Amino acid sequence: MTVVMTPGYVCNGTPASDTQLITSYTKPVVSISTSAPEICPGETAIISTTSGVTSGSSSLTYQWFKGNELLNGNVLDELTVSSQRVYKVRITNGLSTCFGEASQTILVQSMTVDAGPDQSIYLGESVVLQGSSNGTYTYSWVPTKTLSDSTVLTPTAFPKENTSYTITATSNIGCKATDEVLVEVFIPIRIPNAFSPNNDGLNDVWVIDGMEKFPNSKVYIYNRWGNTVYTDKNGYKVPWDGSLNGAPIPTGTYYYVIDLKGSPDNTDNSVTGSLTVVK
Repeated sequence: MTVVMTPGYVCNGTPASDTQLITSYTKPVVSISTSAPEICPGETAIISTTSGVTSGSSSLTYQWFKGNELLNGNVLDELTVSSQRVYKVRITNGLSTCFGEASQTILVQSMTVDAGPDQSIYLGESVVLQGSSNGTYTYSWVPTKTLSDSTVLTPTAFPKENTSYTITATSNIGCKATDEVLVEVFIPIRIPNAFSPNNDGLNDVWVIDGMEKFPNSKVYIYNRWGNTVYTDKNGYKVPWDGSLNGAPIPTGTYYYVIDLKGSPDNTDNSVTGSLTVVK
């Protein structure tokens, strides 16, 4: 701006004048947006802002805040973030009092899924898996073959062998969480009521099917007078060959007591019965 002063009468010389430069700054009208207002853990979002001031102005400065914390060194019009927080940008044009602000909230989905406690069943039984989660998601269990419905939180499982099931929960924006549960399948023991330890290659030992699932079990065999002829306190890993102190026992009827340790219902069951030894 230039000011010229001219007197009201004629005088020699030129009128007096002076010049003063006045700079006018436009107050920023700040707008803010984000590529994703809600993200998954470990992902990032980009927050962008505009000032409403003519593009290319060299007077614009940017200050970004994470909550009330000033993020030093950010001088650009966009910010990459990964934490859940309210982010604020302040754009200043020339003068420290000539600024505008805007805020953007970024949410991080905190999703969890629990496949439930490990379970145990006998072969031929089924069990309901106790899945749970902290929200409403879509679900997928694998393997699917031995499940009633692989898309619900609590499907019924009917495996024929020990099986680990994995559940995956997926949120509305694609976040995922997984967990695993083991269903252990016990084979009910099958106890023969007779065997023939005569070394002909057929039924020479007393095989109890399913004992491998009860590794802490104890087996006792008594004669008709109540005397012990056989004891195994180590899970019956080696079938009895019908001997006592290295010599074959006589043909006849004997009686057994089997203490099952580690059954699916976490109880210790005793099984008793008679056994015929034939030659």
